[in-house]
Amino acid sequence: MALPNMDMISVKKLMGDLSEGLYYVKFIESNIDKEGKLIKVKRAAETVWHGVDLYGKWLDVDLFNLSDQSKSPRETLETLAEDAKERYGKFKAKYRDICNREPPSSLPIEVLASNAMYRISHAVLLNYRSIEDLTSEILFDGLTGTISDILGACLTNLPYAISATAPLQRERIVSEMQLKCLEEQKGL
Repeated sequence: MALPNMDMISVKKLMGDLSEGLYYVKFIESNIDKEGKLIKVKRAAETVWHGVDLYGKWLDVDLFNLSDQSKSPRETLETLAEDAKERYGKFKAKYRDICNREPPSSLPIEVLASNAMYRISHAVLLNYRSIEDLTSEILFDGLTGTISDILGACLTNLPYAISATAPLQRERIVSEMQLKCLEEQKGL
């Protein structure tokens, strides 16, 4: 979304596909994390995703404006990484006491979200540092592949998540998922 000169049809398709995949990810998470140890991590991810999906913003960063202002994909990533690092520092200072005594998965949502964005932006920059002429299309294709790999890895837990549900719920859940898959196929 923030990549300059990017075909918005491709971006919207990726966003739609990701929204569909997140339906299953949430189901898996809710059935595997029964004790709720990752509740803040899930909330941070949902907060960030809703901001991006509904408003085109990552926290307070307008991704559309960033796309218009950036000259290159590398500049976009550097801007996101720097902004995230700055935010992380501010939030970590604000919540210093909590950050020093709680495990990372229990940190405030703002800390988790800004730290994740910094790490992701920085990792992508490192992965593509050797490509001199990094275009938005090359980066978008690479990110799409990475997102697909992560989503696919998560979905390998689907059988376990289904088996972790109560026996009476399994049939209903499997039926709902089959129906959702059929609806998605018709939408193609």
